[in-house]
Amino acid sequence: MDADKMRAEFEKWADSKCMSLTRIRWDNGTISDYAYTATFDAWQVWQAAYAAGRMAEQREAEEWSKAVNQRWI
Repeated sequence: MDADKMRAEFEKWADSKCMSLTRIRWDNGTISDYAYTATFDAWQVWQAAYAAGRMAEQREAEEWSKAVNQRWI
């Protein structure tokens, strides 16, 4: 999943929880992370949970592959 899609899913969830999605816009026009600590923290946890889930899926696939290969050796 790319970052834009992940952020869109997060914002849909956060909006359903009535979290503020206000982001900081700097003078040079760049947009930073969320202005409210609760939203910023939730976004950090969301990304970490996604990464952990991806690693678990990868480990599961590797273990399954080893089990299948051992069965046929």
